[in-house]
Amino acid sequence: MGLFRQSRKPRSSFRQWLEAIFIAVVLLLLVRNFAFQWYIVHGTSMEKTLLPGDFLVVNKLTYGARFPITPIAVPFTDLYLNQQLPYWRMPGTSQLTYNDILVLNDPYQNYLPLDRRIAYVKRLAGMPGDTVLINKKALIINGVMLPTPSTACFNYKITLKSNADAAMLFSKWQITEGGKVKDGWVVSTTADVAHTLQLQPEITSVTLLKDQSNTYHGDVFPFHQNYTWNTDQFGPIIVPKAGSTIKLTPSTLPMHQSTIEHEGHQVTIEGETILVDGIEQTTYTFSLDHFFVLGDNRHNSVDSRYWGFVPENHIVGKASFILFSIDKSNGTSIRWKRTFHNIK
Repeated sequence: MGLFRQSRKPRSSFRQWLEAIFIAVVLLLLVRNFAFQWYIVHGTSMEKTLLPGDFLVVNKLTYGARFPITPIAVPFTDLYLNQQLPYWRMPGTSQLTYNDILVLNDPYQNYLPLDRRIAYVKRLAGMPGDTVLINKKALIINGVMLPTPSTACFNYKITLKSNADAAMLFSKWQITEGGKVKDGWVVSTTADVAHTLQLQPEITSVTLLKDQSNTYHGDVFPFHQNYTWNTDQFGPIIVPKAGSTIKLTPSTLPMHQSTIEHEGHQVTIEGETILVDGIEQTTYTFSLDHFFVLGDNRHNSVDSRYWGFVPENHIVGKASFILFSIDKSNGTSIRWKRTFHNIK
């Protein structure tokens, strides 16, 4: 008696399409969570390095990808179940270095899970254990002045001759941020462009704007009148390093309270007594490395001068390149601006 194997019923084309789509979605999620993720730049805090409309690709392999903290979620939406896993990061291919451009989660959206917070892009300026000082706009790390990136922008006041066409002039030199004031214009641009503008016959003067020293700004970290700091005169300040221990006193608490809270603790003060998670403490040892970041648009960037330090677990990855960029400034039309642009 012969044996015959019954042939399997062929799958329908619809089922094959569903399986293919499912596999594609799974692969896309794996790539997005553990290798590369893409963002569209909306703000101007990194101009001229990054422009609104840039389609930015972030490499998570460089510093090591974070495992999803809220793994139960609807893919590519803001819908998730608030069941959080502990933070854990895979080993990376390299270490963070000065001037790296990072994508990180908002340190102050603590009412949301870490991986559901707004993402920002900034330049790494200070490493764990560094002493950071900004003096007359210059960034000084451990007593050494770091070169200012050529793309860094500052605010300048420009006065024009009466017959000058401001719109045409600013368009020519790609000045996109600023506005008219009583006796001129305040614009954001690079030092090279500002120098070139001084030579233009339509321009009377170009003056770099700056905050004076010993001027207290209430919205600048650490938000306390004992620290007379501003965006141009900031520090010195020591970036917390994992394992380092500080003394806790009422006078030093403004500098460290938000950092301790970022590490998952509750801080309260009763008279001269400082409580961490309800227990009196006179010292605190940091469990995470922290970093100091700046935007290249120095006078128009919310960064560590406003937030304070960025914990290591807030870092998403390294901004590697611009896949493409679109410009919607002309109504609803879309114009390609640049493609495959490496970021430095």
